[in-house]
Amino acid sequence: MVDEYLKFSKPAELGQFNVVSYDYSWSDFGGYPAVIKNLQVWIDILNKPSFSNSLNLNNIKESSIPLESDYTNNATNLINGIDVPRGLLLYGPSGCGKSLLAKICSSLLNRKVIVLDLSHLYSEFWGQSEKFIRNLFENARNSIIIIDNIESVSINRSDTENGQLENTAESRVLSSLLNELDGVGNNYNLDTNEAPIVIATTNKFEQVDAALTRPGRFDRQVEISLPDQNDRLQILNLLISKVARSPNIDLEYISKMTDGYSGSQICKLFR
Repeated sequence: MVDEYLKFSKPAELGQFNVVSYDYSWSDFGGYPAVIKNLQVWIDILNKPSFSNSLNLNNIKESSIPLESDYTNNATNLINGIDVPRGLLLYGPSGCGKSLLAKICSSLLNRKVIVLDLSHLYSEFWGQSEKFIRNLFENARNSIIIIDNIESVSINRSDTENGQLENTAESRVLSSLLNELDGVGNNYNLDTNEAPIVIATTNKFEQVDAALTRPGRFDRQVEISLPDQNDRLQILNLLISKVARSPNIDLEYISKMTDGYSGSQICKLFR
């Protein structure tokens, strides 16, 4: 996957972009069955750009997925040749598996992945930030862009109203990113499937710039909350399957005693 990318990428561009490939599946993630079902339908739709009859709309309607009517509409849109959402925003508390879910989605979508390092986005030199983002999206055709901590590209709207951020690196980066996200939706080609998919994560949804969540950008927004007891039990079962287990370990009891724990905090119990 990465080798194919190297064939058509210029060395200067490769120095900017972190190109990776992942090999994950849902079996690597414990708990959250509704979230997994939600994301799997989104993946199925994106993996069938020509929308063959093999995708059953009745199955989507009966799957008890949050925003299920929207997903059904997306499938109908594909039949009619209309764009489908290609921006996914995963949000929720730290340590609940958002980054892992982004990697799993990338694996199942079977595309090369470009991880955006936000530290590369800001430049005091006029035009450099915008150029970086344009190059990123140009090189990301037929790819997935993963952006962690998307709230980092937000700006203070009160300052903007006073004109104080009009020409700053932050405002230029946000404006360029919004333009490219709009292009992602408008340029979706059902035949070539060339437009990139953008997956973003954030621990601070309230700080995500409102412009990023407007229609046509990150239309799919999925919350990954702290795990409930059933989720914690599934996480524990996944973890215990990878280590030598004592017959005296009561996972049911541990799942009850870890109320309020994130997935990463539960993982630390086995280190």
